[in-house]
Amino acid sequence: MSDKDRTLDAVKQIDDMYSAQGIPSIGGFMNRIAATESNLGQDKLGSYSFSPFQMDDIRYQDVVNRTADSAPGQRRADIANKFLRQKLGRDDFDILDLNLKEEGHNPYIGAALTRMALAFNPNAIPEDLEGQANYWKKYWNSEAGAGTPAFFKEQVAAHDL
Repeated sequence: MSDKDRTLDAVKQIDDMYSAQGIPSIGGFMNRIAATESNLGQDKLGSYSFSPFQMDDIRYQDVVNRTADSAPGQRRADIANKFLRQKLGRDDFDILDLNLKEEGHNPYIGAALTRMALAFNPNAIPEDLEGQANYWKKYWNSEAGAGTPAFFKEQVAAHDL
């Protein structure tokens, strides 16, 4: 399976898993993040951030800290752990106790972490492309980041998402 296909499959499986638990679907937006951050996992991924979604250590620690203080966050972590333990064949896997540099940019772990990180944002993900581009810039890439809403839209178009 290609890196692109693995990334798309990871988003679908993670999104389906959360949707089956009554958590709203955001797979389309997650695909768009991965397209913008890494060409759906096809870019060479460095050591500065993790997975096709470019999760950095600061965002990961934020997920860990927020999950510890949140019953819904812990529920999402439990769902992810159950799925990933089976998917990875690692009975001791704990999404809240990872060394991201040792995980090999795994798109399934990255998709689960991205889904968890997005869930902590109280602002709804817009349905339209323009709104999603601005949401990605503000809440994922950050105001200080080099990415632009225009680049987000270009990547979405390039990948026909």
